Amino acid sequence: MIDLKKISTLPLKLKRNRLVVNGRLVSQPSFEKKDYQTYKNFFQNQSLEKNRDLYYIYRNLALLKDIPLFQKFGLRYDLTVILAGKIGQEPIRTIGHFHKKNLAEIYQVIYGEALFYLQDKKNQKAYLIRKKEGEKIFIPANLGHITINPQKRKVLVIANIFSNFPSAADYSFFEKNHGPAWYLLINKNGFKLEKNPAYKNFPQVFKKLPFQPSIASGKKPIYQEFIKNPKKFLFLRKK
Repeated sequence: MIDLKKISTLPLKLKRNRLVVNGRLVSQPSFEKKDYQTYKNFFQNQSLEKNRDLYYIYRNLALLKDIPLFQKFGLRYDLTVILAGKIGQEPIRTIGHFHKKNLAEIYQVIYGEALFYLQDKKNQKAYLIRKKEGEKIFIPANLGHITINPQKRKVLVIANIFSNFPSAADYSFFEKNHGPAWYLLINKNGFKLEKNPAYKNFPQVFKKLPFQPSIASGKKPIYQEFIKNPKKFLFLRKK
């Protein structure tokens, strides 16, 4: 089993890529599975015959004693387990979404290494940001985002703090366009970016976001930062 406590600070473990929760200490989260056959329209290759799981989402995780604090501030702490492997030439990734209600979000890599792809709906700007274990990234409200597991055999686990506003994710843009403007593809030299023919315009891809708040710096666990000073996270709530 993989122990996730070091960065999540919660008594959580992974067993066969599924989260193991100590129910005596931690809330039982809601669970959602994303698989290829259900969401193949989001990928470059939509004709694979074999189905496979892509990632698992565990929403509303918290120590039992901390649940009232998250509820008071209208926020939640989630974990996402992104499996290793590939779909066609793409490494396994999330399907991507924009946020409704002008909501921002903050992520932290709990285990493994991640690539975060962000773009706006007008295809004027895009970002591809690499984050290592413990590092964080702030997702501005106006940018859609996809999380990629670039590792061939190692699972990726990410955490986020986000508004508990129901149905806040809008998947329609990336579904209509079969994914992002740029596909990240695996080749013999590592990775390459390839244009998605569903788009007419292709934004320049930057490797640094123009604005990141102070809570996205360093490697302090975002869970503990929230518990110590939840008011620092108020800007993530529904406007």
